[in-house]
Amino acid sequence: MGNLSLEVIVTLMTTAKQLWLIIGIVIAAPFVLFLCLSILINVYIDAHFYWPGYTSLAKQEGNPIVEAMYKFKSENGIWPQYLNDLVPKYLKEKPEHWQYTSTLTVPTFPLIYYRGPKVPLMLRFSFGNEDSNWVVSAREHSRTLRVKPLSVETQHLSPEEINDNTVTELHRRIEREPNEIKHYKMLISFLVKHELVSNAIIESKRCIATFVNHWWPRVALAVTSIKDGDRGGIADLNEWVKANPNCFNYYNLGYCWRIQNEPDLALDAFREAAKFEITTPKDAPYVHAFYGKQAAYYAYCQQDYLLATQLSNRIEELPRYYNEEAYAIQAAVSLAMGDLKKAKNYAVRIVELDDWRKSEYRGLLDAVMQSNQSFKFELFECEMEREFWEEF
Repeated sequence: MGNLSLEVIVTLMTTAKQLWLIIGIVIAAPFVLFLCLSILINVYIDAHFYWPGYTSLAKQEGNPIVEAMYKFKSENGIWPQYLNDLVPKYLKEKPEHWQYTSTLTVPTFPLIYYRGPKVPLMLRFSFGNEDSNWVVSAREHSRTLRVKPLSVETQHLSPEEINDNTVTELHRRIEREPNEIKHYKMLISFLVKHELVSNAIIESKRCIATFVNHWWPRVALAVTSIKDGDRGGIADLNEWVKANPNCFNYYNLGYCWRIQNEPDLALDAFREAAKFEITTPKDAPYVHAFYGKQAAYYAYCQQDYLLATQLSNRIEELPRYYNEEAYAIQAAVSLAMGDLKKAKNYAVRIVELDDWRKSEYRGLLDAVMQSNQSFKFELFECEMEREFWEEF
């Protein structure tokens, strides 16, 4: 009898569990069904209404702009400055709510995007990449559309014709915005790149006449004059720097004397630079670190170790991100002077850097550990001239 009662109890418990399971399924079923329907409806809306809106916008309004941009670039050698530059030759009119952005006057990677009432998220297209695509952006997330611009039919122009068009376009921008020195920078840089030195000298003088107190055209004139075998430009720069003394101007003067193969005058200019506080230009940390490390390394190569140390000390005063080369130069100077303790102290600082940075100084670190005073340190430097001229 007791066994029968136990069996009944087990049966009742099993039945109760099954009953509760059935009740749970009945209660949950509408919610599960609602969730599934919501997902299906959302997918259906995306597939038939939402993403097709972006696709249609990209095809109907975006692609004509992209095609006009590529055509402008192929015929003028540079990207347009504004979307209005495409009208009316390359585009009948500028569509509403489309914007164009870039960081340079002649941008390497320009970007067009739409932000307007037709779609809620931003639709953008970035140029300059081989795999450029239309992308819908929403903060950290993005989705690439399967929409490609049509192949652009362009005039078959010779390189000389394209270069002439580039110069004409840059002159047009100077006339349109005469107070923007960036257009002169692009024009003079373009002329130097194509070895049109005489024309670059003329444009540098025009730029000086317009921007009397700006350093850039004076350095450009000095450098281009040196290329042309004339010392007049650097002589004028020398007088101007004396009248407008600061560390940045003296760095530039030293750089010009350096490419003129006048090491003593270059070192004198760098000594003057070391006397001034870091006050110019606006992006002083980066610019001073770049020019300062070049000057310090040049002093090291000329075996003026005292000057190299002074200039490196100034770089160390900058935020840590900028002073890694200063540690390397200090280590190299200390090693050359036989101060092995100081060299090892700076080597330790280099080791504390990120792996991808300290790997560049592996040879120097090994030389310090081996006390190899004959080691000649080579800085992984960006050429000054490449930094000075504007990029296309």
